[in-house]
Amino acid sequence: NYPGRPADGDVLWGATVTGYDLVARHEEPAGVVLEMHRTYFQWSQRTGSMVDVAAADIAAGRHPWVSTKTPSWAAMADGSHDDEIDEMLIALDGLPGPVWLSLHHEPEGGEGVNEPDDPAGSSGHVAMNRQVRQRMTALGVDSVALAPILMSWTWDSRSGRNPNDWWAPGLYDFVGITHFVPKESTLVNAVWYDYREWAQDHGVDVAIAEWGMKGTDAAAGLRVHEWHDAAVNSYRDGRGARVASLAAFDSPETWHQGVWLLRGEQLEAFHDIMVEEATTTPRPGNRFVDDDGSVHEADIELIAAAGITLGCNPPTNDRYCPDGVVSRGQMAAFLVRALDLPSTSTDFFSDDESSIFEDDINRLAAAGITSGCNPPTNNRYCPDRDVSRAQMATFLARGLDL
Repeated sequence: NYPGRPADGDVLWGATVTGYDLVARHEEPAGVVLEMHRTYFQWSQRTGSMVDVAAADIAAGRHPWVSTKTPSWAAMADGSHDDEIDEMLIALDGLPGPVWLSLHHEPEGGEGVNEPDDPAGSSGHVAMNRQVRQRMTALGVDSVALAPILMSWTWDSRSGRNPNDWWAPGLYDFVGITHFVPKESTLVNAVWYDYREWAQDHGVDVAIAEWGMKGTDAAAGLRVHEWHDAAVNSYRDGRGARVASLAAFDSPETWHQGVWLLRGEQLEAFHDIMVEEATTTPRPGNRFVDDDGSVHEADIELIAAAGITLGCNPPTNDRYCPDGVVSRGQMAAFLVRALDLPSTSTDFFSDDESSIFEDDINRLAAAGITSGCNPPTNNRYCPDRDVSRAQMATFLARGLDL
């Protein structure tokens, strides 16, 4: 349970885009919005352009995953930059949607303007992130998820690294991975299963922060679809932790010993999947402002998209009240919408005359789904009484004719 976590079977399909305009590059050709946007910033941008880009992404319907290169890890860990950390966290937490945050991605030795990486090493990187987590807790930050972004190479025995060195129990919300294959070959390879099994053992999801492979022909396009399908089914394949996101590294720059620009059939497949994701799974966190971070967020959005729930604060209805209880009257409305029950002219109960759910209650009774709340007379429905799980089982069994 962390902010922005998609439902099992749903994958945030995204990209890092450099050298191009994101909208012109992907969203205009595909005709839909990219689900995930990965962006990079320096520490001096932590409350400026980083927050601005994240805000623009949320407004457009994208999920932002931002990372920033920090001052020295030791200075971050000893509290020297707590005021700056707090400014960043408060700004991100104040945005109208969940944000994923990573501090110094690929700390094991990634390329970039901060190379070589911090001399504090793995213990220093963990200590720095622990300090940020402590500040998150002190500030009550609840719409920002914290995760490291490590290289898949770290799980390869040839690297000489131990991923446990870069991890601490209870510190992170999930583990981010960069996964590149510098040849025309599948990304669903041995190391894919290695880091997923590791993540499962550590009780966290995997999110792919960058991916890239070679090829522009039809076979390359099929590999992109294979990659997406493997992630979608990761929650049930029995081969490790589920995968929450896939963000392509779409850049003309030379990086990780190559250029990873989406081209040819890879680019076409990428756009096809954008459309598929947009038409088969609603984006979590779009409809209601109070369900971000709920483990049930994606399911809440599904029933909202299906018209089963309208919200809990009419007429605005921008809240769902996920931790509230359901009354028998509200439950009647849910079932009537979900089962599309027909209207009736019969007034079954004497205690629902002033209830806004009276019509729904009568439809529920006409369908034989409810008998009443005061057997054997059953002339009352008790619309304001809470629904127990046992009662709900009976309602569903009757409604679904089980």
